[in-house]
Amino acid sequence: ENAAANDKDRPHRSRVCVAVRCRPLSEKESSVGASEVVRSHGESQLVLKHRGDDASYAFDHVFMQDITQEQIFQTLGMPQLDQVFDGYNSTIFAYGQTGSGKTHT
Repeated sequence: ENAAANDKDRPHRSRVCVAVRCRPLSEKESSVGASEVVRSHGESQLVLKHRGDDASYAFDHVFMQDITQEQIFQTLGMPQLDQVFDGYNSTIFAYGQTGSGKTHT
């Protein structure tokens, strides 16, 4: 009974967090004169330039090309580990087309 009562008092910590990481241009992209088409506007907004127009998208986190693995781990990985150690399930899922930078992260 006491364990069940304590569990009820725990804050509900279940939610989906969506982050995007922009990888640097590849050597091939740079060699053919490609240019960056993304920029961030704050820590949670990504701006994509397409055919001269800007489109803005909101995420929980936006990581630009200069972010380090350590910074991403501290922002996304550590909170996940804390939840695991508190007894919760946790998943980090990387999604993207081939060549989009999943291995880079």
